[in-house]
Amino acid sequence: MAADPLMSKYTLKRTAAFNLNAGDQTYVFDLVSSECSPEIIAASASNHVIKIYDRNTLTLKSQLKKEHRCRITGIQFAHTNPNLLLSCSDDDGKICMWDIRTGDVVQRYSVGNGGQIAPSCCDINCSDQVICVGSNLVNNVDDKDAIVALWDVRATEPSAVITEAHSDDVTEVRFHPARGNVFATGSTDGLVNICDMAQLPDEDEVILHTLNSDSSMARLGFFGPEGEYLYGLTHVESYFIWHAFPQDDSEDSEVIVSV
Repeated sequence: MAADPLMSKYTLKRTAAFNLNAGDQTYVFDLVSSECSPEIIAASASNHVIKIYDRNTLTLKSQLKKEHRCRITGIQFAHTNPNLLLSCSDDDGKICMWDIRTGDVVQRYSVGNGGQIAPSCCDINCSDQVICVGSNLVNNVDDKDAIVALWDVRATEPSAVITEAHSDDVTEVRFHPARGNVFATGSTDGLVNICDMAQLPDEDEVILHTLNSDSSMARLGFFGPEGEYLYGLTHVESYFIWHAFPQDDSEDSEVIVSV
């Protein structure tokens, strides 16, 4: 078989193996790297624990104190402060900001008014001033909604709650890498929304435009020299690349690649 010309450009320089918890059937949910401290990675596991590892050797550097009591659905490092890590978990509704030096929670977030959500994903904007959390379907007074909520990182209650972005579980929220007010949301309803929180509190104006994958979204994110593109991966392994900011609403102007 002929060698793949693309793969021939890359060589494996380092390998390492590690065990989250010897003798236990623990498995990894998520791995994230730190933008401002690239030598470390964080891992969330099925035993509801978050650990910090050396990126090169995969040796354990620290373990955060156990706060989550159910599945951890999202972890994300801050962009300008190497010591802060955001996490969320679904069934207990916990959203936490950690100081990884001490392993302690330094801020806890709630929806306020005794409300309860089931956080399914989270992210921090590029200036570390705002966090965004998506939820699974929750029971509200009038109906069932999957919400997208935004917090000032210093406040315990949200500055905005968007209730009409998706009709099913929100699976991903991602901020633009440079435009701190812009974020994207994906859902099992197959829709991807590009949002601008500068339009709040007018919820009708927050969604700049909507992309349709016709399948449940698993992952998405901005990329390109100016973050002008958006990639999306569905739960059935189909892949999309869109113009994140198309000039018009026609499907041809939005989709670049669909596989």
